[in-house]
Amino acid sequence: MPMKKITHYKRNDHSDVGKMRKEIRRSIKVHRRSGDKSGEAYDWYRLGDIDMDLGRYEKARENFHKALKIRRDIKDLSHEAILLYCLAKIDLWENKHKAARKGFENALKICEQTGDHMGEFTALQGLASVDESQDLYEDAIEKYQKSLKIMQERGDKDNESITWYKLAKVDLKRGDYEAGRTKFMNALEIKREIGDERSEAQTWNELGAIELEHGDFQDAKEHFQKALEMSQKIGDEEGETTTWNNLANTDLICEDYEKAREKLLKALEITKRIGNKMGEATILQQLGTIDLLLENYEASLKNYLISLNINRKIGNRLGLGKIFVQIGGLTAERGHFEDGFKLAVLGASILEKIGYPLDQIGVDVDDMISKLNCTQKQFESILQEATKAYKKDGGRSLVKEAFRHL
Repeated sequence: MPMKKITHYKRNDHSDVGKMRKEIRRSIKVHRRSGDKSGEAYDWYRLGDIDMDLGRYEKARENFHKALKIRRDIKDLSHEAILLYCLAKIDLWENKHKAARKGFENALKICEQTGDHMGEFTALQGLASVDESQDLYEDAIEKYQKSLKIMQERGDKDNESITWYKLAKVDLKRGDYEAGRTKFMNALEIKREIGDERSEAQTWNELGAIELEHGDFQDAKEHFQKALEMSQKIGDEEGETTTWNNLANTDLICEDYEKAREKLLKALEITKRIGNKMGEATILQQLGTIDLLLENYEASLKNYLISLNINRKIGNRLGLGKIFVQIGGLTAERGHFEDGFKLAVLGASILEKIGYPLDQIGVDVDDMISKLNCTQKQFESILQEATKAYKKDGGRSLVKEAFRHL
């Protein structure tokens, strides 16, 4: 069930999203006038794909449903399965496990009915992802192994290696690092066999992450260095950026903040050059955190505000929410609960709306509420004030106010 590539749209390049949307909407009107239902459905799918990439899940769902209705009207089963898969992915990201499972199962039924083995593979992988997210690791392994068998029978080495890679990730979640390392090596061997140096570099990054988890910093650095050299050799700038980030993360764990900053600046230079605005915003946030740890408050505030600006322009609510929660938590830690609470609750409400699991944000908002010791009415007033400030200037004034206490 391979999805068609989005023409003229480079994933992670959000510099001209507005222009892209206008072009696609014009294309929809042309298809409607000519009666080209298939073309119209594809354009709705394109809009949904862009929105999904930006974390605008409700809008993505709306556009995918428009495409799905048309595909069903014209009895296009293969593309119906693709859209069911896309909608199930959104449900999964929003932790709607029951809906996600149903969507992937419906996609799987269609693919089995039409004899679409590639579609079966994709739907099984989706179902395995649902199992993973519910910590049903044995069930996930069973589905990944079924999908692995399909790829082995087809002789599809690329997707076989991807599945070994995913099986390895499940092992890591189960805490079985040796099994994970073995499966990563299986994936690595296939990548070498088929000459996929880009994915080989990605696997070295994963192996480095295992060593980092074990505290084997030297081995981790060696694996990351192999990934870096390979990415640079083939000109994979996105892969190079990922590896600079991994090397920087290693330095951060070792509390070598200046070395981490050097590597993040190299990653930032690449993301700017390739136009990856989301990556640029993320790295600026990381730089802001380093400056904060080093008590370079002016530089930290500057990096956070630029990151906020970028995230707001490209509509990356995930990035916005994380920044507000992080700064809010730090402000509250310094004893300024009300200002910290404003930011943290604002960030948490943004993340909750896009379905991001709040147990992963690293800040206990409920604990913050209890320390603030406010009534429900006061709580609502504070949240209303924060929301008003966000609508007015994107939260810049709240961040600046928080930094006065840092």
